[in-house]
Amino acid sequence: MERQTHLFICGPRGSGKTSLIQETLNVIPIPASYLDCRFVISRASLIELLLEALISSFPQLKTTEKFKLLAQDPQGTPLAALFELWHDQVKQSNQKFTLVWDEIQQLSKVKDKLLPELKASLQNKPRIHHIIISHREDMLQANFVNPQDPFIRPIERLLLDPLRIKDFNRFLTQGFRRMGLSDF
Repeated sequence: MERQTHLFICGPRGSGKTSLIQETLNVIPIPASYLDCRFVISRASLIELLLEALISSFPQLKTTEKFKLLAQDPQGTPLAALFELWHDQVKQSNQKFTLVWDEIQQLSKVKDKLLPELKASLQNKPRIHHIIISHREDMLQANFVNPQDPFIRPIERLLLDPLRIKDFNRFLTQGFRRMGLSDF
């Protein structure tokens, strides 16, 4: 995250992808927005999610005309305009920023063809780093790693293996015992 390398995290459901990132976000000093894409069913719902995250990260924007215009019509708001505003705020803050896209495969199901517009909108935004999480490695490969249509570079990939229940139970039991508690 410090190097601003974009990261794809793949692994089966329940392998700890989201937990890993949420723990990391709690200890790293870089401001971040976590975007849970599971409930994005339309362009408008994506825009609303992004506007909410933008205001959460930069509360002073809520009263600006630029923000009010973008929030007026979520269905018609161009993603490029939204990310330009986000990028302007990050530049003004003189900090780095991380956007975490969890369950991004959901965006490929939306009728409005959001992924191509999203990819174009996110490019060339220095200081904004993306972490993209999905259990669908095939979808990430097809939509983000395609050499003929690259997303953003540089990209690192982290592939998580399924959790082994026996090892996980041992880990939890040892942790509880260190805290002076009985086995879970």
